[in-house]
Amino acid sequence: MNFLFIAPIEKIEEYFFYYKTVYDSLVNKELIILDNWISQVDISNGYKLRDIEKRAGVFYESYRENLKEADFIICDTSVRSRTVQYQIAMALFAEKPTLCIRKNDGSGVSGILTKIKDKNLTIKEYHDIPSLKRIIKLFVKN
Repeated sequence: MNFLFIAPIEKIEEYFFYYKTVYDSLVNKELIILDNWISQVDISNGYKLRDIEKRAGVFYESYRENLKEADFIICDTSVRSRTVQYQIAMALFAEKPTLCIRKNDGSGVSGILTKIKDKNLTIKEYHDIPSLKRIIKLFVKN
């Protein structure tokens, strides 16, 4: 099965460990990640995304192609991002099962997401790495 992992790059240094956990949890299950951008993060250079200018130029086309091939989508919405909201909307429009996860930091889930009523949308909050892994495992199992 193919999956797509979506997360904002804003505050990546704060959330990178969680993003990497999502990636590691799924890849170890022999799932195929489309657009492995997480491997392009240069931790030694202040968590900068390598070749970001090049990636930005092909973002729409590559996302659209990856979305077609994805069996499901996982989005981290811990940091509010219009780009991620757009990607969630496109995933739901394409009728892809979409898990939106968010680190429970007390600020609550984005109001926009809670208003969406779609059978393909699952919204969950995680508290720590074990709870994040449980959420992913349950979602992928279904």
